Amino acid sequence: MVAQIAGFFMRLHNVALTRLAARAPGPERFAAARRVARAGFRRILFADLLPRLLRADMRLAYEDGLRLDPWSAESD
Repeated sequence: MVAQIAGFFMRLHNVALTRLAARAPGPERFAAARRVARAGFRRILFADLLPRLLRADMRLAYEDGLRLDPWSAESD
C-alpha cells in the first residue's frame, strides 16, 4: 500500500509538471509541481490519517497551527 501511495504522488508530480510546462521555466515549474504534490499529501494526512491517530484535542491543535518540529519554517 505504501508503494501505491508513493507511486500516486510521483504520478501527481509528473502530471503537475506537464500542466505547468507553459507557465513556468524548469526550476520554478519543478518547485510548483512539488508544492502541488505536497498539498495533496497534507490534505490526505490532515483529513484522513490524523483523525484516526490523534485524540480530538491534539488534532484541533494541529489544525489551529501547532508546530512541534524545529524545521517547520523551512519546509513550508
